[in-house]
Amino acid sequence: MNGEYLYVFDRTHAAIAAERALLGGGVAARVMPIPAVIAAGCGIGLRVAEGQRAQANVLLHAQKIASDVHCIADGFPLYLAKPALSPALDLRPSDALAIVGCSGKTALLHRLATELRSETVLLATTTRILPPPKSLVDAANPEHLTAGINLLHGGFDGAKLTPPTAERLAALRPAAGYTLLECDGSKGLPLKGWAAHEPVIPPWVTATVGVCTTRPVGTALSAENVHRPAIFCALTGAKPGEIITLPHIAAMISHECGLFGKAVGRRYLLVNQVESDAQAAQAQELASLLPQAFKHTLSGILTGSVQQATVTLLDGEAK
Repeated sequence: MNGEYLYVFDRTHAAIAAERALLGGGVAARVMPIPAVIAAGCGIGLRVAEGQRAQANVLLHAQKIASDVHCIADGFPLYLAKPALSPALDLRPSDALAIVGCSGKTALLHRLATELRSETVLLATTTRILPPPKSLVDAANPEHLTAGINLLHGGFDGAKLTPPTAERLAALRPAAGYTLLECDGSKGLPLKGWAAHEPVIPPWVTATVGVCTTRPVGTALSAENVHRPAIFCALTGAKPGEIITLPHIAAMISHECGLFGKAVGRRYLLVNQVESDAQAAQAQELASLLPQAFKHTLSGILTGSVQQATVTLLDGEAK
């Protein structure tokens, strides 16, 4: 990929330290104001040519200077993100993470990949996913994995990428890197009932994160906001046309055939799309409605916003 990259920092002193580190390491970094399209950072960015991007990443990593990186040629999409969600999920080298649920799976997949990009990342699906932005992929269907984001798929069906074979996926899983898998589909709807064949989670997965949202609360249950509404009703006791409540969502999460019905490894619940104090209170209430025996099976209950890269671990709600 040709072009230039903009490094964005939380604080001015970090930007100054980064400029010193890059210039001292032979990278021709240029100071640039943060464009309005990027609603983050201290206002000062460093512009680096594509040919020196890898060197810049190494220098900043050595100095423990965190940054977001945006591809200027691609309209400033996120390219490399400072850690936020990956530490909250306690991701470790050699981990294989399955992402299931509704309302933010693909966004979480992309965010985690950008946070871990300085390592070796295998990105794949066991279902069907939209092709990720070109700026997110360092190598597509490689024979051997390299540092960066390696996208593995089985082809393009005209709308989405299909999954690779189970054998190829297992064979390419990095022993000293991260495997990130989207293992579920919800037709873009915020609630779901799971058929017997889904989600498809490989047995070697080491952690599963279930994504949900409270935003449908107060709306009428229908096929417009629930994927497989008949199964959702069977899981939750809800009825078609009934107003969706927090107890319905709690039942969807905790039912033995619900969100974590086929989870493998450590289990994390992420209540996504929490972007206000009222939504935070609602997420806290949802967590309180989960059966205690179920909460003991979780390694963490997280609330926050994948899009805004904010996350909070609810104390006392999981082991």
